[in-house]
Amino acid sequence: MVEPVEELFDIFDEKGKHIGTEKRGVVHKTGLWHRSVDVVLIQRRSNASPLLVIQKRSPLKTVAPSCWDVSCAEHLSPGESFREGAVRGLMEELGFSVSAQQLYRLRPQYSAKLDDEERGIRDYEFKELWGMDFDGDTSKIKIDEDEVVDFKLVSLDTVLEEMRQSPDDYTPWFQEHRSFLETLL
Repeated sequence: MVEPVEELFDIFDEKGKHIGTEKRGVVHKTGLWHRSVDVVLIQRRSNASPLLVIQKRSPLKTVAPSCWDVSCAEHLSPGESFREGAVRGLMEELGFSVSAQQLYRLRPQYSAKLDDEERGIRDYEFKELWGMDFDGDTSKIKIDEDEVVDFKLVSLDTVLEEMRQSPDDYTPWFQEHRSFLETLL
């Protein structure tokens, strides 16, 4: 199963105060605030746009199925820090083992709301965006095909242009990170 509705998330009030835990299915149906982390693997190049590893989400995903996304997008487990969730998510989604010290915060915590009436989703998250320098060796990546159906190493310039031309091909969260990713140019 791609998204176990029984999985527990920490939940928060709209000010970020922890108020308990709840099942994923309830959280996404009722708009309870919870936490997630996005991670982007970045190969920096001199005199050229950096390359990013981006993933295509499974068509079985409840939210943004079959859309291109950052390298990893992970809900946090109860009690887990954003950094810990990033390390776990890279391993679970991309089979990519990293140490916590290799990761750096690109965007501090912010809030994001996604209301998708058609799918019955109210996804209210406190999020952070993290980065990691990547050597470009994609043979290290072993995707979890239940979560991710494809990935590619692509220039940031290309991603930003494709987002402008075909925004529905990208997750709403990836699009929210545009201004932060543009600072990498």
